[in-house]
Amino acid sequence: MIKHQPDKKKFSRIFTIINQCYEYASDENIAIVEANVWQKARKKLKKELFVTTPTPSDESQVFTDDERRQIKLMIYEDLERYQKQPTSAGLQILFLFETGLRIGERCGLKWSDIKNGRLYIRRQANNDGVKQKTKSESSNRDIPLTDEALRILERVKEYNKLHNFTAEWIFQNANPKYDYRLSYNAADRKLRKLCTRLDTITKSPNKCRKTAISTLLDSPSLNARTAQKFAGHRHLSTTYDYYSFERKTKKEQAEAINLALAL
Repeated sequence: MIKHQPDKKKFSRIFTIINQCYEYASDENIAIVEANVWQKARKKLKKELFVTTPTPSDESQVFTDDERRQIKLMIYEDLERYQKQPTSAGLQILFLFETGLRIGERCGLKWSDIKNGRLYIRRQANNDGVKQKTKSESSNRDIPLTDEALRILERVKEYNKLHNFTAEWIFQNANPKYDYRLSYNAADRKLRKLCTRLDTITKSPNKCRKTAISTLLDSPSLNARTAQKFAGHRHLSTTYDYYSFERKTKKEQAEAINLALAL
């Protein structure tokens, strides 16, 4: 029994699972049930059963260019200020802005995943361990590393060497509990503190991913399909529906509208 009203996205996931069960059970070689009755039942569901999820504000989903610049400045200042309390979480945040990785993808990165200026995403990880596969087939991808991403990686190498971190992971710590990987929550904790210092809406590392993808979609020199592949999405509609947000400030938006409508 479903106790809470699902939105359309959640229902779609539930439908897929139930539908697959009925597909299996109605197979002529299995014949547990005569037919896939779930397909017919789905069509009869009333639209009122679904909860309409309100559209989130752009300010809560992405960082402006100015916020990114300020975050970068604070992170490098913190690396100098807190050398006795080492963490590469700040560098990981900057790397997310350049690569648009999912949280689990950046936790499982190895130095061997970098080849000829490209980053190969082949696994995901959390505090419980590493999975040798990505979220989906389309998530298994390689992306070009920007000049800034390469500079960040050089800083990571310096950081690891300074603190005698010699594991295979790119982002490391001294805790064997996580196999010397930087913890899944480290970047989230760091970013929340940075948002507080910036006096902006608190955002998670996933918003760094949304910022990167939104930035690519804004570029007139990039095809939308390139942004889709960069994000690791199966469908272009996913990229547009969930990762396209306005990054300009309200003042910048007003100036752009004024310019666009001027005769």
